[in-house]
Amino acid sequence: MLLKLILILVLFGSESVSQQHISDPAALHAKHKAVFVEALRAEDGLMSGKYGDIVVVDLDTKARYYVTNDEFYDLEPSWSPDGKRIIFASNRAGDQRTLDIKGISGPHDYYTFDINSIELKKIQINGCEYGCSFVQWDSDSTLMYISGKTLKRTSPYRSQAGTLAKFQNVFAVLDFRVSAKAGYAAIAFMKDLENGIDETVVYDPRDSSLHHVADHAFSIGGWSIDGLKILLARDSIVFQYDVKRKALTRLFAISKPVNLRIGRSFYLRDGLILCEAVRSPVVDLGGSLTVFRRYQILTYNLKTKEIQYIADDDLQKTGLELYNK
Repeated sequence: MLLKLILILVLFGSESVSQQHISDPAALHAKHKAVFVEALRAEDGLMSGKYGDIVVVDLDTKARYYVTNDEFYDLEPSWSPDGKRIIFASNRAGDQRTLDIKGISGPHDYYTFDINSIELKKIQINGCEYGCSFVQWDSDSTLMYISGKTLKRTSPYRSQAGTLAKFQNVFAVLDFRVSAKAGYAAIAFMKDLENGIDETVVYDPRDSSLHHVADHAFSIGGWSIDGLKILLARDSIVFQYDVKRKALTRLFAISKPVNLRIGRSFYLRDGLILCEAVRSPVVDLGGSLTVFRRYQILTYNLKTKEIQYIADDDLQKTGLELYNK
């Protein structure tokens, strides 16, 4: 047993699964900051509908601020374009509905968090009466979101939401990211559950058309500063899609450590890419094969290929969203 414990500590580090949740308000006003969802405990899987906290991290100092830290289920955080507010879904009002994505039971109500007043406020989103997902600002005053198989836009000043696009022959929307700069939106579909047919497209605001990107459901990351390029990840590879050239190119791959799966990725600065990742090595402990998952937020240097970890532990993380001043 001692030998097994030593092997685990060598392979995965000794960081405790029960971390002290210490909030540093300075993280809210950092120049480079990100928000994500983190499981309250290691045994709580976020897809099981339990206990997801909204966390802001200063990417330079690693200081954290816990927007929520309780036994409610929060997910899908997104920054306003000015970085002063975060919108997220929550079940803290006690209302559980079925989400469109993956058929799980989850939050139905939406809240905003103001980083200056530290105020948490429930908001009403027009068109979300029967459930919606991936609510994101596409400007300081308007929101885009997915409702069923429809892309919509609304604002607090409108009595009704406007329909931007309707998706045909789609089983579910798996991921979505809007460019507040240029109005484009990348969308990953599950088209046929039984046959495993997926697709990623880009919505063009000029004519409300959907342009085919690939026959894969990528993890959709962040847009470039000009809003014309977006990062898409699959397995351990990150791609870049240029909406003007309609070109998908491989940007980089992380081969070490092995068993690494990259999720959402974002342009950070100076050739740095911010990534959400999961490492799932299988270890033989005395004839018993065991998977030890490490949930990571990391930066990857495109020039040196160096990896730096912002977070690396066994608390599940998802929904990474970057804000850069």
